[in-house]
Amino acid sequence: MRDRAANVCWDVSGPEDFERLKPTWNKLNEQNSKSPLLDAEYFEILLRYHGVPESMLLAVAYRDDTPVVAGLLTRRGFGSWQTYQPAQAPLGAWVCPKGECIDTLLNGLFRVLPGLCLVMGVTQQDPLIFERPKHTGRLRTLDYIETSCVLVDSSFIDYWKRRGKNLKKNVRRQRNKLVRDGIVTTQQSVGDPEAIGKAVDEYGLLESEGWKGKEGTSLHPDNLQGRLYRDLMEHYSKRGEAFVYQYRYGSELVASEICLHRNGFMYMLKTTHSEKPQGTSPGVLMTEDMFRDIFHHRRFHTIEFYGRTADWHPKWTNEFRDMYHINVYRSRILAVLLS
Repeated sequence: MRDRAANVCWDVSGPEDFERLKPTWNKLNEQNSKSPLLDAEYFEILLRYHGVPESMLLAVAYRDDTPVVAGLLTRRGFGSWQTYQPAQAPLGAWVCPKGECIDTLLNGLFRVLPGLCLVMGVTQQDPLIFERPKHTGRLRTLDYIETSCVLVDSSFIDYWKRRGKNLKKNVRRQRNKLVRDGIVTTQQSVGDPEAIGKAVDEYGLLESEGWKGKEGTSLHPDNLQGRLYRDLMEHYSKRGEAFVYQYRYGSELVASEICLHRNGFMYMLKTTHSEKPQGTSPGVLMTEDMFRDIFHHRRFHTIEFYGRTADWHPKWTNEFRDMYHINVYRSRILAVLLS
């Protein structure tokens, strides 16, 4: 299905065309955010494990035969479409360059989506990747979550000086206890393609021992989430863009972090820690040692949490921003009635 409007031509096809159009999608991402979380392969792996939604469509917009936007879309109810948004995707399946007018771009898309499209949603957008647009007659934005990051712009000593007294006192108390108990901590970053799968499995076994395991929401080597993340990390490790951080008390794994990285950004996708140790928090100690290592080696300039701000995040950073959703309505009247 095609429509040409405002010098933009939309191509809408079934998900079977995703493989053919992956180079187009990835070129758009490379020209804009360069985020591994917006790679075609990232969403391809999620679709492999979750299955392709029956209503899914692939939409690509061209201007003068040059691709400018690509998105995976799913129907979410009568007259309503939105970008594909599985739980393991921090960002919506949508690649669009900065400066594009979403309101204008979507004019043609309304006409080529099957059935009567009244509203189109672009989910979980990061203002660092695509600036939050202002409301117009047809466009509205909604707050999604507040997220945070750490800027690696100084020495660790200076960074640590800026942290609160309670955090520093708490870490010092815990480390003194470990010394008294004769426990030596070690850290390891596993990024080798041949070893990272095992590290993801070990992450899953550790997470399954805690409250997530009791609720049935943890990773485990034998469940879908565990297999998904193993596949994801093995894929990115072959590109040198993935590692699993492991933290041990002696020989016992007590905390772990699943991470992707590219272009100076490190993305903390998942974190877990043991609930067994008494008097210490392995997650807190792992974070301090991990940040100390990152600040020392300067491999990254930004550490992205990319999750909802939790109580512990403000202890580690002062950098916060609001992620958001975009809704574009077919008409101004619908924007008033439905928003």
